[in-house]
Amino acid sequence: MRVNWLIWGFLLLAMTEALLLSCSGTTLEDNRNETLAEIARLEDERSVDLVLTSGWAINPDSLIRRCTARMIGLVDDTLYLPVLHILLADSCRSVLLEALFAAGQAADSALTEALLRFTSIPDSTVRVYAITALSKIGTIPASARMVEIMRDTLEPAWVRAQAAQSLHRLKDEGSLTALIELGRIEDHQIRREIYYSLLRRAAPQMRRLFKIGLRDTLRQIQVYSVIGAGQIGDTTAIDRIAPLLQKPSWRLKYHALNSVAKLKLNPLVKAVSNLLDAKEHVYVRQAAIRTLGELGSSSVSKRLMRFLKDENANLRTVALVALGKIKGQNFLPQVGSFAQSENHCLRIAAAQAYAVIATDDAISKLIAMYADSVAAVRAEVLSHVLATDIDSLVYQFIRYGFTDPDMVPLTLACSKVAEDTNKLLLPEMCAQFWRKKSPYLYEIKTTILDALLEFDDSLEADRQIVEIIDAGLEDKLYAIRKRAAALAQQLSLKYEEKEPHYASEITAGNYGDHFAAYETNPRALIKTNRGTITVELLYFAAPKTALNYIRLASSGFYDNRVWHRVIPDFVIQDGCPRGDGCGGPGYEIRCEYNDRPFGTGSVGMATSGKDTGGSQYFICQSPQPHLDGRYTLFGQVIKGMSVVMKTEVGDSILSVQILPQ
Repeated sequence: MRVNWLIWGFLLLAMTEALLLSCSGTTLEDNRNETLAEIARLEDERSVDLVLTSGWAINPDSLIRRCTARMIGLVDDTLYLPVLHILLADSCRSVLLEALFAAGQAADSALTEALLRFTSIPDSTVRVYAITALSKIGTIPASARMVEIMRDTLEPAWVRAQAAQSLHRLKDEGSLTALIELGRIEDHQIRREIYYSLLRRAAPQMRRLFKIGLRDTLRQIQVYSVIGAGQIGDTTAIDRIAPLLQKPSWRLKYHALNSVAKLKLNPLVKAVSNLLDAKEHVYVRQAAIRTLGELGSSSVSKRLMRFLKDENANLRTVALVALGKIKGQNFLPQVGSFAQSENHCLRIAAAQAYAVIATDDAISKLIAMYADSVAAVRAEVLSHVLATDIDSLVYQFIRYGFTDPDMVPLTLACSKVAEDTNKLLLPEMCAQFWRKKSPYLYEIKTTILDALLEFDDSLEADRQIVEIIDAGLEDKLYAIRKRAAALAQQLSLKYEEKEPHYASEITAGNYGDHFAAYETNPRALIKTNRGTITVELLYFAAPKTALNYIRLASSGFYDNRVWHRVIPDFVIQDGCPRGDGCGGPGYEIRCEYNDRPFGTGSVGMATSGKDTGGSQYFICQSPQPHLDGRYTLFGQVIKGMSVVMKTEVGDSILSVQILPQ
């Protein structure tokens, strides 16, 4: 392996430091905990120290080298590439695997050549880690090698399958052509992953293969194919989609219904209406109602009207919106009764119905709903008004959003200003940065800075913007300082950062409290109105995230909450104190990406970007490879998946209890 002069320089500094320690009588073993604490501190701060890390990369203790590789992957700074090259030459397998994962997280094309070498060594696990890393880099040589492995009949099937799955991250025509050519391969495992990648890269040239997949013997391939047919707009697949509506699998029915709605397959109205039956899974019934609304068939109006009084609130709300699409202006009186409901969720549904009816009367009634006392209702109204093409109305409601006491309407207003690059409203938006009294000051500042960053080259460094940058650079929170620094760079302004990293509380004295608090993975009981879910918290894969969850659960934070987000066959999500997905614990935690794949029952930390997690978490209802390395996986359901699979929006979390060990 070629090592450049920069790497040799850091190695020399590191060896000098090690020699000084030796002369002082302090051994590397004596300093193990101090070193691990220093590594953890750098990881937590997201900071860079090339002298220290170069020394750790050649430390005789493999645990220190492995933790260094993990830290580099989490900090994800190109300055660490020289040290990463050292770790990629490590003889210890566990260190090498961690370094390969870190290389994938770095996704720097300069690592391509080094990673390609690992795709030819005998250890198949190392090859798979290298394949995954190369897919995140996505260079043409990386793509060509992954295709070669996928085609190689001498490779184990699971390695070829991983190569096929990893190709979902790429965009080049060569790998797409190879996926299509191998789409009829006999091996079920490889074929399934090929179809997964095809789905993630849906393109018109896949039409024929998706049609074949609709009749595949493997159910998951049928699922991928029916979603894909909807995505590429293949209305000619109607004869192959129709039979899926009669299959026993709720997943197939659910995804087939979504594609029927996208493709406007009106001849299937009768088949869709048959799925309104109470014996069907509730996800299927909801999808059937939505689909009938999209198809706009008045023949099913009477059947849908019955759902307006259904005991299931989700069926009521989805029926209201569907009927609004079908009946239009004539349905306003029924929508009005929902708009007066004591249940704010039903009022939100009324706002959605007014928006889809979209007549002058409906828009007027929608506007009147902005006087609602519940922020979630106002936010729903605002989102629909901002989506209209009535410029004067949009302008007026952006200003309403600026002055709303809640953060969500303000966020929507700022996003609209950034989307339209509306400089006329910039002064009013920027004025909100200086709010003094609000429980959401952090969210407001980050929202405004993010909106300003969206302006790119069209933004000018006037006095108001400069004052915001100066204040942001002095803020006590690094998340705000980081955004202010990025904005200063974008405007080519000179600046000095107060501290160019997050603050960390990790020291040698409390290291054990963070990373040695448990000898085995703790477990959590999530008690819901539908049953109990038992989760094993993966403390050794994501210790800080697991501890954060344990602290919140032990404080009662998760008690008496609701599942605010449910996307069938994807995830259910909890942990928002507001109940609308926009709340958190009042702080953010750093991400702890790891090499565990998101499979059925995986528990991940929800974020709105790197290092923005807090209290919201999700549980996967099916494997989701595109989440791997992008979200922190910190738990696994070990009992109660049947509860996860029938959870609906608004279902209750009664309590979350951490079991004693």
